[in-house]
Amino acid sequence: MWIKHHDFLNTVEQPWKHPTGAYGLINFQQKLYRLKQHLKWWNKNVFVDLFDNIKKAQEQVLISESLYNAAPCDANLIDLNRANADLTKILPMEEDFWRQKATYSAAGPDGFSALFYQVCWDIIAQDVLIAVQDFFCCTPMPKNFKATSIALIPKVLNPSVWTDYRPISLCNVSNKICSKIMNDRLSRILPRIIAPSQSGFVGGRLISDNILLAQELIHTLDEKRRYENVVYKLDMAKAYDRVQWQFLYNVLRKMGFNEKWIQLVKNCIEQCWFSVLVNGDKAGFFSSSRGVRQDDPISPSLFIILADDLITRMRAKLLGWKQSMLSHGGRLALIKSTLCSMPLHLIQVLNPPKPILHCIEQIIAKFFWGTTDQHKKIHWTKWKKICQPVKEGGLGIRRMPDVVTAFTFKLWWRF
Repeated sequence: MWIKHHDFLNTVEQPWKHPTGAYGLINFQQKLYRLKQHLKWWNKNVFVDLFDNIKKAQEQVLISESLYNAAPCDANLIDLNRANADLTKILPMEEDFWRQKATYSAAGPDGFSALFYQVCWDIIAQDVLIAVQDFFCCTPMPKNFKATSIALIPKVLNPSVWTDYRPISLCNVSNKICSKIMNDRLSRILPRIIAPSQSGFVGGRLISDNILLAQELIHTLDEKRRYENVVYKLDMAKAYDRVQWQFLYNVLRKMGFNEKWIQLVKNCIEQCWFSVLVNGDKAGFFSSSRGVRQDDPISPSLFIILADDLITRMRAKLLGWKQSMLSHGGRLALIKSTLCSMPLHLIQVLNPPKPILHCIEQIIAKFFWGTTDQHKKIHWTKWKKICQPVKEGGLGIRRMPDVVTAFTFKLWWRF
């Protein structure tokens, strides 16, 4: 919404061009803080309170309507048309606000999103480059750079413990720039230092390869042999949160990374401050101390067991959504973003029976049309037509058989 204003870039440039007397990271931090205060003042005076203005405009329309209904004269009609025009003028601004919220990544605690850096790059580029160079000279990051907001997304309908939430971290873009450069450098050598058995987070590898490998190992162990075999499955809940920093540094030294690189890693991960978002507001800050076979005859039976759990989880998720009184557009968005993606992890390594795929699509179709166990709704057209591309008159929902075919071709291409 701001970036469409004709005076936005001038508003950014005026406070940014004045020197701070500092250098590098500190200079960039101080300029961001000063600009943030200036933009708050500009927003208050130019845009005022958008939602308050919309509320006042809606109230004025209601008042004008009541006056016109009570006395339908030309003067009251003019007032009603003027009130409707004012409301029609301000509503697109609200649409722009929510469109930006849906399209662009959320900003970190400092309030500056990636879009700000893209739009204002010509103004802030030189200071960004100097700050990045200062960081790679092992200058510690300021506290505000590493501040992080944590949004808790419920995983169940009625969360009661911390494990019922999925934490999403919102970092500052200024921090992400330095971390992204380090990650790009590190990713070039990861295939040479990481064992082939580690398939996740390494370029050219897929985590689904390990599932295929595990299936082959289990099949081999199941063959008749002289001695019995045992398979252990080891897992760690929230592995990122259990990373001990000193252990990480020792591993880096053992792999041959020099002390300067290790110091850069320290500057990125240590002394980070987190704030949990409660109802959209930050609730204080706290520091961190750690963190970071398909033709086998039994496969269909095993998949049915897995699919039963999958279908149960999908139905459990739908229970929460049904209470939200969603429109067809809202249901369509949830189907594309969540329901259609839930079976992908299993479908990409196993070939499910057709009844399972039919059952999954039946659940999705019932949710789309609003059918429940208590109330049945009319399905106004064939599900096959709904799943056609948007250009062909459909809604672009992926069909499960097509997804299975796509993953089959993907496996064929890789192996």
